[in-house]
Amino acid sequence: VESLVSQEGSITLSYAAFDTVESRDVFPSPLMLQVYRLINKDETRDYSLLVSELGLKKGFVPQRSVQVLNEAEWWMGEILSGGFTRDLQDEVLKIYRNIKNGLLSWEQRLESSFGIYDGKIRGGPKIWDSSTVLSATQLESLAACPFSYFLKYILRIEPPDEVSYDPGVWLDPAARGTLLHSIYEEFYKRITVPGEKPSFQKHLSLLYEIADELIYEQKIQLPPPNEVVFDYERKEILESSKIFLKSEEELSRESTACFFELTFGIRALTDDSLGKINPVKIELPSKKYFFLRGKIDRVDKTNDGFYCVLDYKTGSTYAYDQYKYFRGGRQLQHTLYAAALEQILRDKGIDECPVVKEGGYSFPTLKGEGMRIMREQEDRTKFYELLEILLELLSRGIFVMTDDADDCSYCDYPLVCDRNTYKEEIKQMIENPLNEELELFRRLRKYE
Repeated sequence: VESLVSQEGSITLSYAAFDTVESRDVFPSPLMLQVYRLINKDETRDYSLLVSELGLKKGFVPQRSVQVLNEAEWWMGEILSGGFTRDLQDEVLKIYRNIKNGLLSWEQRLESSFGIYDGKIRGGPKIWDSSTVLSATQLESLAACPFSYFLKYILRIEPPDEVSYDPGVWLDPAARGTLLHSIYEEFYKRITVPGEKPSFQKHLSLLYEIADELIYEQKIQLPPPNEVVFDYERKEILESSKIFLKSEEELSRESTACFFELTFGIRALTDDSLGKINPVKIELPSKKYFFLRGKIDRVDKTNDGFYCVLDYKTGSTYAYDQYKYFRGGRQLQHTLYAAALEQILRDKGIDECPVVKEGGYSFPTLKGEGMRIMREQEDRTKFYELLEILLELLSRGIFVMTDDADDCSYCDYPLVCDRNTYKEEIKQMIENPLNEELELFRRLRKYE
């Protein structure tokens, strides 16, 4: 403001009064308000007075050609002065091929047949072969929404970074989950050395000590917005740790934790006790195969000599049904990691004939209430059938959009696919028996 005031002559200030994307009014910046106060020598004047004195809002469509400042204004002037005629539309499409392609895409998506604008890939470089290294997350993403998988892992489109600030939040879900993982892992490392099993009465103070160590380290790396928020989230993390210990004490009567953060197939990462572990080859009954990489949060060995693989989840149990093992391919990690662990234990000479009896998910937080949802691993027939379908979708380039809008809740690409615009068309397309390629996707959804 001081810089503006010091200038000679007259200065005109303007602002965009309307957001055309969100269709809402926009207010001037604090800078304009302060200038308004200085001009009127009144610090009490507010936005309502400023807006009322500015008068009618001016559109950015020029009334005369000499007022045109850029190409967009010229087009707006032509359209609004003469009406949007078909001839003008043809001229626009000749000049702006992206608009032409967008209209073509829109028209094609309204059809009931499965085509290139719906995720059908023809020709081009080979998308998948047996040497490809995949993760559980990638395979689950492919099953949930092949189109989203294509955008993320084939085209490698990254959403723009969003810089958001919430004065009432310190750690986002990902950071909180990582911190809790670190607390639980460090706790087990400290009690495993003396050969102890988790005891609520004996180890609660130790767990709190570890939690506070890591919480305050995190505080240095990522300062909280204020102490009130920090204290609240710290107490929540300590409460989650308390739930974790209660659950572990009960479950440790039947098993013993033997590996933590067991990493395989990830460059530059090694396991403390097993060293570097290469990607694990997953071979299917059809002799097709692929390589799997990942990180098993925890491996337990039961008192009767079997193994269990566990993945810590720091959210709620909402998406995990006790009786839905695969959810149409959306949950595969429990069996993928079970198969991988058996190979790792054999290859490392730890167990000649290891058997993973269960794989599943642990929810050691306030939201999860310390629950475990486990999947028995005795019969993997359906699991391998499901993998066959996923590999076939990849190899044939079938990347249809999901049939369930719930899969879009945490997707990075809603503005790209615009699925909500075509909900009924997508449903009809998937159900259309003439779209023979989509029979694979229809079969996939039957694996609950």
